[in-house]
Amino acid sequence: MSGALLQTAETWLIGKGASALAAPARQLSLAYREGSSSSDPRIEVRAYVASRLPATLAATNRVLAELAGLAPEWRPASVLDLGAGPGTASWAAAAQ
Repeated sequence: MSGALLQTAETWLIGKGASALAAPARQLSLAYREGSSSSDPRIEVRAYVASRLPATLAATNRVLAELAGLAPEWRPASVLDLGAGPGTASWAAAAQ
C-alpha cells in the first residue's frame, strides 16, 4: 500500500512543475522549524507531497520494520496518526 501512496503522489504531481516547488519546499521546512505555516495551503500541500512525504513514509516504514523485528508477536490494534501530513504514517502501518 505504501507503493500505491507514492504512485498516487507522483501522478498527482505530474504537470505541477517540480522545479516550481523547490522554493515552497524550502519555505515549508522553514515554517516547520518556526512553528508557522505558509501563506498558500495548496502550494504547501504540493511541496509536502513532493519533498517530505517520501522521506516520512520511508522513516515510518523503517521504524515499523524495526519494531516488528524486536517484537514479532506484537500486533497493534489501532494507529493514531498525528502530524504526518496526509496520513502518511497510517499508509505505512496499513502496509505492514
